[in-house]
Amino acid sequence: MNVPDLVTSVHGIVGVLALAAMIHPAIFLRDGRPLSRGLRLSLGLTALVTALAFGMGVAIYEDYRAIVKRPLFVRDPAAGLLFETKEHLAFAALALVLGAAACALLAPRARRDLRQLAAVGFAAATAITLTVAALGLYVSSIASFASVTSRSAGASLPEVQSHGAQVAQAGQATSGQAGASATASSSPQPSSPR
Repeated sequence: MNVPDLVTSVHGIVGVLALAAMIHPAIFLRDGRPLSRGLRLSLGLTALVTALAFGMGVAIYEDYRAIVKRPLFVRDPAAGLLFETKEHLAFAALALVLGAAACALLAPRARRDLRQLAAVGFAAATAITLTVAALGLYVSSIASFASVTSRSAGASLPEVQSHGAQVAQAGQATSGQAGASATASSSPQPSSPR
């Protein structure tokens, strides 16, 4: 197992933990009671775990884009678009969790309505995160670091990254003007006698 694949696995596990953590405040804030010490701790941990899952996704994105994204779109363009959707939904879930946690933690004791609003935010974030998790599982079943690197005949990660960069350059070179100049410079033209 290579490092990006390991980080991806940990990212998925932390994401599921964040999903589970979001359920607690969604349930316990719905009546709007003032926050207990345990619920304050739960809110903070939920925000932390959610931010950690999102941050890990951001950290592996560049490697993902260089190694996995192109094979994913080649194998199943719809799955590639679902991955893009997953990224946007993950950001929405993070924003909802951070906003709901701030709303609940900063609400004055007399403002039950704000804590109830925070419960709705956590419930919405839970539904969105469940969708993100399902999309992540589906997309990784089509293409992942492990599946792409195993198809590279045992090549090391730098070799796979290098190959990914070469494929990207080749794709750019074959489109438009870049393709014509790349073809002209790479194959010598026989000179015609005059």
